[in-house]
Amino acid sequence: MHYSATDSEAHRDAVYSIPSHFRQTYIVFMTQMKAFGKMKWTYFMLFVALLIPILSTAANSTIEPLMVAFGFETTYSNTYIAGLLAFLPLLLGLFTSVLCGKQIPQEFKDRTAYMNISLPIDRSSFYIGKYLAGFVLSLGIFLFAYGSAIATAMMKYDSIFADLLSQSLIITVVGVFAYSATAFCVGSFMKRGSSIVPFIFMSIVLPTILGVSFAMMNTDLTANGITGAWIFQLPCFIGEGALAILGAPLSPSVGMLSIQYVDVTTIVPMIVIGIVWGIAFLALGLYKTMRREM
Repeated sequence: MHYSATDSEAHRDAVYSIPSHFRQTYIVFMTQMKAFGKMKWTYFMLFVALLIPILSTAANSTIEPLMVAFGFETTYSNTYIAGLLAFLPLLLGLFTSVLCGKQIPQEFKDRTAYMNISLPIDRSSFYIGKYLAGFVLSLGIFLFAYGSAIATAMMKYDSIFADLLSQSLIITVVGVFAYSATAFCVGSFMKRGSSIVPFIFMSIVLPTILGVSFAMMNTDLTANGITGAWIFQLPCFIGEGALAILGAPLSPSVGMLSIQYVDVTTIVPMIVIGIVWGIAFLALGLYKTMRREM
């Protein structure tokens, strides 16, 4: 029996082409998000953010006196929120490093990159899709932490200072971008990804070097005045900047010295520097990924 079909039925008129860069990026992004859904670290981070309302409710009689002991003025809602988010600078470096520091090298270590990149997929789409997944998840966790802290404060106070909270939140968003871009870039240069190296670099080494440099420039403040305070506009101090806007007197981080020098009257320089920093590190990591040998 002879079979015949129209062009439409035989798909002769169908045009097949490589998906657009946007489509390729979206596919990589969704694939990486599914992979994050299987990570224990993802649920641990969400649990840490959820601890804010749990501990403040269950152990308020202990937490509030502890805040007061460290100089947090709990009569104001924003300062109370700053106390609940006191570990923001450390967690900013740790969480972004965990989510963004191992993606690219892990793909090559597990040999999955050789299957993905050999397909008709652009390396830049592969790189950007992977990064966006880490950035979006990191951002979601910190937004959840802010939401938990604000909701907890609203159960205790009648009002909050929305303008200061907005500024602090904007700086945190920029901080997540700068930190995640740095971790992703560092991972792109490593054969074996690490969640520790970017964290140590951004949260310990860089703040220490800059803090010591600032102290050396200001050995005699009464005679010379304060110089080099611009150092504290760099992204490695952005977590402390977010807390300083809320009125935090200190933070349990290496960069705690920066809090007293943060200019809370304008956040524009810190935002601009953070965005430029993040773009520069993303571009550097993309350059390395594009030239990486298979």
